[in-house]
Amino acid sequence: MVKPGPHVEIYTKDGDPGYFFNDFHTWHHVPELKRFAFKGPCAELAGKLIGVSRISLFDDRTFVKKSGTLTPTRWPPGSALCGSRRAVLLELDSALPGRRRALS
Repeated sequence: MVKPGPHVEIYTKDGDPGYFFNDFHTWHHVPELKRFAFKGPCAELAGKLIGVSRISLFDDRTFVKKSGTLTPTRWPPGSALCGSRRAVLLELDSALPGRRRALS
């Protein structure tokens, strides 16, 4: 993601190496993400994973953390971000060597 949207939170402090941010409501300004979320298999797969027949897009966040960034990640992979609500975290890209990319 080259340019975050208007709801961005930047976690990297000035002078720290790397770059780490969280962009809220990304589907509003990234048409590819909107198409993926609403026209792709994402809702059906999420429903099957958490055992429900209806899914609502409550919130979306795009975390971008460049390789070499020392700022810690606030949530471990697989944790729920929404308290008592069920959350599905989907890794679309990985900066780790040797890992396959799910979405280019």
